[in-house]
Amino acid sequence: MNFFMRIFDGIYTYVAYTPNPLIQIFYLVVAVGGFIIFFLDGFKYLPNQYMGSIHKVTGSLLIFVCYYSFYLACTVDPGVISDSKQAKKVKRKYEFDEVMYTKESSATPARLRSRLGRSTAALQPLRGEVRSPLHLAELVVGVNNYKWFLLFLFLHILVCLYATIAGVLIFYSEMEKKNKGGAKFVNTKTNEVVSATFLMHVRYFFLNEEKMLGMVIIIAFAMFIMLVMFVSYHLQLIMANETTNESFKRDDMKRRLEREMKIIKQLIEEAEAWKPASSRPEDQLMPPINVDKIPDARKEAAADEEILRVQEALPEQDRQA
Repeated sequence: MNFFMRIFDGIYTYVAYTPNPLIQIFYLVVAVGGFIIFFLDGFKYLPNQYMGSIHKVTGSLLIFVCYYSFYLACTVDPGVISDSKQAKKVKRKYEFDEVMYTKESSATPARLRSRLGRSTAALQPLRGEVRSPLHLAELVVGVNNYKWFLLFLFLHILVCLYATIAGVLIFYSEMEKKNKGGAKFVNTKTNEVVSATFLMHVRYFFLNEEKMLGMVIIIAFAMFIMLVMFVSYHLQLIMANETTNESFKRDDMKRRLEREMKIIKQLIEEAEAWKPASSRPEDQLMPPINVDKIPDARKEAAADEEILRVQEALPEQDRQA
C-alpha cells in the first residue's frame, strides 16, 4: 500500500508542483487534432448556402495565427530580474503596498520575482541560467509576455466561436438540403416511414454521418464558454492591478485578518465582562485568556515563518521549484 501511495504522491507532485509539458501537450493534441478533424470532415461541406469557400482560407489562417500566439506565449521572455541594479528599477516601478509586500520583506531580487510572478514558477531564475528557445517545459507568464498570453486567449475565444458557428451552419445546410430532397426516416421499431424532424436530423447527422465533427463542435463550444470566463477573470485582475499570485494571497490574508479581528473582538468582550473575585490585590489580575484557539493561531504563524526561513535558506533552483 505504501508503495502505491508513494507512486501516487510522485505523480501528483510532478503534475501539480513540478514544471512539466503536460498542459502544452494537451493543447497541441486538442488544437491540432481538432483542426485536422474539421479539415477532413467539415471543409468538404463548403461551400454551402450559408458559407462560401473563403471560410476554408479564413478558418485555416485563424487557427495558424492561434498556433503562433501559443508559440509566442511559450517563448517570449516573461521577465528576468538578474541583478540588484535591475531589482532597484523594478522596486521603483512597482510600489509596495506595505501590507502584503513591504520594502523590508521584499528587498531581495528573489522576493521581487515572487511579487511580480503570475505563475507558480514566478519569473525566471536570477543567476542567468539559459533556457531552451522553446519553453514547453512550463508556460511562465510574467510582465513581458502577459500581452501575448492575453492575445493567445482572445484568439482562441474567436476560433472556438468560429468553429462552433461554422459547424452549426454546416449542419443546417445539410438539413435543408435533405428536406428539399424529400428525406424521410424509418421508425426502426414499427418500420413506419415518418417525416423528418429537427431532432431526427441532429441524431442522423452527428451520430451517423459526422460523429467526430460533432465532437469537435461540442468541444469548441465548451472551450468558448470556459475561455470567456477565464479571460473575464484576467480582465478583473488587470482592473484591480493584481497578479494571479497576489489575488490568491490577498484572499488568504483577508481570511487571516478576519480571524484575527474575531479573536480581538472576543478578547475585548471577555475582558470587559470579567469581574474580580474579591477586592484582594491578588484577585485584581485578570487570568490568561484563551479565545478561539489562540495557541493554534500562534502555531500557524510560527509555522509560516519557519517555511519562509527555510525557503530563503534553499538554493535558488530549489526555491523556484
